[in-house]
Amino acid sequence: YKSIIEKHLKPSLGKYKLKSLSPALIQKFIDDKKRSGYSKNTTTLIFAVLRKSLRHAIHPFNYIKNNPAENIQLPKFDIRKKVTSFTPEQMQIIFKRFDSSHLFYIPIMIAYYTGMRLGECLALQWKNIDINSRKIAIDSTLYDKEKDKIRIVKAKTQTSIREIDFTDKLLNILKLQKKHQTEYKLKFGQFYEKNNFVCTHNNGRVITSNDMRYFAKWCKESFGENCSLS
Repeated sequence: YKSIIEKHLKPSLGKYKLKSLSPALIQKFIDDKKRSGYSKNTTTLIFAVLRKSLRHAIHPFNYIKNNPAENIQLPKFDIRKKVTSFTPEQMQIIFKRFDSSHLFYIPIMIAYYTGMRLGECLALQWKNIDINSRKIAIDSTLYDKEKDKIRIVKAKTQTSIREIDFTDKLLNILKLQKKHQTEYKLKFGQFYEKNNFVCTHNNGRVITSNDMRYFAKWCKESFGENCSLS
């Protein structure tokens, strides 16, 4: 919510007095979000935060008498946007470009072999991995949209909380990652960032979705499609 306020509401509406906010102004603000390319989910969330904030302005604070956002219509979105998985041939190109020496290798491999979402891969900790039973427990996602802040957000739905089996191939990759982390801990010493994350930089810092932005850009430039690892 704080991110929505800082990134969307304050820059566009912060200059207005509460009493000068009109339905027409808010309708244009919401319509502009769609025109700017924001998704239905993001636009809906922005509107929900705005409307609830204005409800609080009415009660209990009595700053205004009516909510100008109450009868606003959300724009229509085409939700049929096609997202395709990478083909085997494309995956071979990806494996060659982002090999075992690359920062993106571990999150790519985890996503490829498990179908986990990117945020879930980056939030994965060693305590969530059972080597003996070959299972990964998924219960959270990494959130890094706020400036200079990283948060691990617990899953809110039962469909997001789950266990996934993994193969010997991923097991060997994870074992090698654990070995590399141990080696880098010795190399960096006191400058190594101690944590329990699986996907990390050489200095121990957790990999974020901001770090991974180049991967998405590279895929779009290379394949020209809205592809997904999962």
